[in-house]
Amino acid sequence: MSPFTDQLISLTDLSNRVKPLDGQAMAAEMESLSKSLDSFQQKDNDETVSVSQPVMDAADDLVDAYQSWQTFYEGYHPDFNWWVLDLAKETGSKLRAWKDGLKVDESQTEKLSKRVASDSIDLPSPAETFVFGEAYPPIETWSQREATWMPSIVRRFTRRSRDREKKMAQLPQWKDELAALKLDGKPFEEWSLDDQVDWHLLTAEVETRLGRKRIEESGEKLAPATSSVEKDLSGTPVGRERIELELRRQFIDHSPEELIELAEQEYAIVRSEMVRVAQDMGLGDDWKAAVERMKNHHVAPGQQPVLIGEMADQSVEWLRKRDWITVPPFADYCWRMIMMTPERQKVNPFFTGGEVISVSFPTSEMSPSDKRQSLRGNNIGYARATVHHELIPGHHLQMYSNERYQPHRRTMSTPFWLEGLAVYWELKLYDDGFARTPEERMGMLVWRAHRCARIIFSLNFHLARFSPDQCVDFLVDNVGFERRNATAEVRRSIGPSYPPLYQAAYMLGALQIRQLHREMVLSGEMTEREFHDSIMEAGILPIAMLRQLLKQEPLQRDEPPRWKFN
Repeated sequence: MSPFTDQLISLTDLSNRVKPLDGQAMAAEMESLSKSLDSFQQKDNDETVSVSQPVMDAADDLVDAYQSWQTFYEGYHPDFNWWVLDLAKETGSKLRAWKDGLKVDESQTEKLSKRVASDSIDLPSPAETFVFGEAYPPIETWSQREATWMPSIVRRFTRRSRDREKKMAQLPQWKDELAALKLDGKPFEEWSLDDQVDWHLLTAEVETRLGRKRIEESGEKLAPATSSVEKDLSGTPVGRERIELELRRQFIDHSPEELIELAEQEYAIVRSEMVRVAQDMGLGDDWKAAVERMKNHHVAPGQQPVLIGEMADQSVEWLRKRDWITVPPFADYCWRMIMMTPERQKVNPFFTGGEVISVSFPTSEMSPSDKRQSLRGNNIGYARATVHHELIPGHHLQMYSNERYQPHRRTMSTPFWLEGLAVYWELKLYDDGFARTPEERMGMLVWRAHRCARIIFSLNFHLARFSPDQCVDFLVDNVGFERRNATAEVRRSIGPSYPPLYQAAYMLGALQIRQLHREMVLSGEMTEREFHDSIMEAGILPIAMLRQLLKQEPLQRDEPPRWKFN
């Protein structure tokens, strides 16, 4: 397309983001790219160049990739700001000017289309290694799981509609028709187990939406709660009736008080382990002093992406060596990384992830105090738990699997599977020795304590027992978070963006899966790999439903499998 495109592609390659940055070398690379752009534009004498539509699309992609590359480093990496930033801005202006000098010629587009159709274009040589691996995709397994009736009904219910009021008005009819439904003329008892599970999921979804509407229309609302310290820290408790409704939606047979008690018991276990680690660090029983020391074990500004890349590779190697779960080569290959904006860090002071891991770390525009707290809050010990939580075997692998197995179940998503499974892996990897030093052990334990604390403060808040300030104090006093980060966590937890059980679901879902592991693996019914692969292939489900599938126990229409777990 242009002589400098190879330089641009090499510069903006996403895999470079987890490699150490050499600011001086990158500056030299930028100078070379800038000269290539100057030379090309002088040759064309600033005339408009006619191109086909695919070439224009490629030019847009190159400009976008360049802007993404600059955004990733600017403000986050001191060497980039020192060596490269001014050059990057200048070169970006030249690149945009080059793109603006292109115009689409329909005749060239048509000509190119004919060449493609006639196979007269030389294609690049195939890669030596097929990135998808052997036997991909598993068509036979996929087709067997899709040979059911309910997925199409679920998709019909969950498809998007612009008329929200009309969809709400149809809920009673959906409830009645589901109650009378027969598949292929067969009674419920003769359906496949997958169809039985999906029927219960959809029925629970309909009943929950009707319940939410009933609660909303009753007018019995609790007053909003606002912090006396932070002006933008506020939320509205949903009350007991709504919490119990949402627990039924998850097929959980516990009261809010029982779950709070369970969290307090789990927290006591974690606290005793934190004391043991503090003793290993030579600090006696002072776990808070150990947490403070651990927070100072962080990489320098700009180095966090490299640390994340290393830890991501280590977690995948750990899983494969133990044959715990299938990690498809393409899943390991295709995750990406961006840096979290300073504004978003006010709500998410730590990593968020999935196919794209968003890294929270100090920026040049932060105050010195915020920079210190961000460094301490994203230390090496914390990262030992959060990297694999967000990538593999956590959210990235989960979402990768959800695209391929039972994808209709994503539309009725549950955090008890999504977050609970990621926290379950934190517990399992910790127990297996994934944390290599006392500081890393303490980092993973702080996160475990945090998951317990989320149950306690979020349920107490929605029962109108805790104020926003009490929630923040609880995290600072019982977990050891920096106050800035604790405030951001509470802001995220009690705000309108997350459902009321979301924060509690992290640890509660993990405890459910841990008990299911005891029932299925420690009993000898399944191997580790069979258990974990089966969870992925079942799709995103409330854990009580996942339990029915793994045990292959048929369901009854009138008896939802509500689970009182240990």
